[in-house]
Amino acid sequence: ARLANREQLMLYFKTGLMISEKIKAQKWGAKVLDQISADLQKELPGLKGFSSGNLKKIRLFAEAYAPHLVFGSTPSNQIGQAGSGEGFSISSTLLNLIENKAFYEAFTCISFSHHFTIITKIKGWEARIFYLQSAAANFWSLTVLEHHLENNLFGKEGKLPNNFDGTLAENLKPSALKMFKDEYLLD
Repeated sequence: ARLANREQLMLYFKTGLMISEKIKAQKWGAKVLDQISADLQKELPGLKGFSSGNLKKIRLFAEAYAPHLVFGSTPSNQIGQAGSGEGFSISSTLLNLIENKAFYEAFTCISFSHHFTIITKIKGWEARIFYLQSAAANFWSLTVLEHHLENNLFGKEGKLPNNFDGTLAENLKPSALKMFKDEYLLD
């Protein structure tokens, strides 16, 4: 399932980049995605996931991640992921926020729907990375992710008044703070 999800995300990313580049270079109009979708259905009957609405989402997905992620098969792009088949690298603007391998694992573990929800509802990269990694680590469903987005978990995490500084050892403080996700909902 992870392999299939990773391949789907890479397909959507590359397709979205191609569409975005063509729209910018050739000054395509809004109806071109409808035409591409119709052509794909005619060429490959029963193909799912490439409606004009989904092509718009795919383009937004690629445009959101394109400045920060590179998927490719050249040796300069590879970070040595075992069994990953494709190279993956992260721009220097995000490297100070994340670790390559941990981010790659989280990025490929969550569905396209999760990614789309995060990029459409969250603008800041620190918050996007937080929700992406949290959703992957905690196996959040889309409904749970939306709940945490609505309740601003990123803004609230670690903000609960506590006496942990004076009572806990340094190595226990981060995990103790994470135990309290929300002041009222201790799920």
